[in-house]
Amino acid sequence: MRHVTLLLAFCATAACVSAEPEGPQGAVFATYGYDNGSLPPPYREEFRAAFSHEGQVRLTACRGYGEEGCVSLETEMRPGAAERIAAAARASGLAEKPAQKDPEPPIGGGLAWGEVVLGGATYDAIALPAPEDAARVEALLAVLDAELPDDARKAVNAAADKKAGQ
Repeated sequence: MRHVTLLLAFCATAACVSAEPEGPQGAVFATYGYDNGSLPPPYREEFRAAFSHEGQVRLTACRGYGEEGCVSLETEMRPGAAERIAAAARASGLAEKPAQKDPEPPIGGGLAWGEVVLGGATYDAIALPAPEDAARVEALLAVLDAELPDDARKAVNAAADKKAGQ
């Protein structure tokens, strides 16, 4: 019941959760996502965020493997988020020296990934980077994660859980 109350309160004050947000989001400059690994469909979770130049972030939470298990919410980015994301991307050096894949990746477990595009340069924070690139990738992913509005993340995840019958 608490999740429903939170969701209703959030919908009344910002954007509302829907299976497919209405209208185009605008030009996306950064994406971020994570999942909890390869699990049977009832336990599989994935989360994605797309940050636009127009100051919006579209959050998508999925349960299972198909898009039918997804719900999305579009809301305002935090003030200054675009600047902090851009600074973290530039500091990562991932456009000039892209991260390499780990030649001996771990088996199982969740993944996180992201990408920032600035002035034609792509800063790709790949999942499973090589050990020598991990710190740069993790630093950019941490900033992308930190820029997600907490209430919106909770609301979209609660809506995905409800849709999945959890």
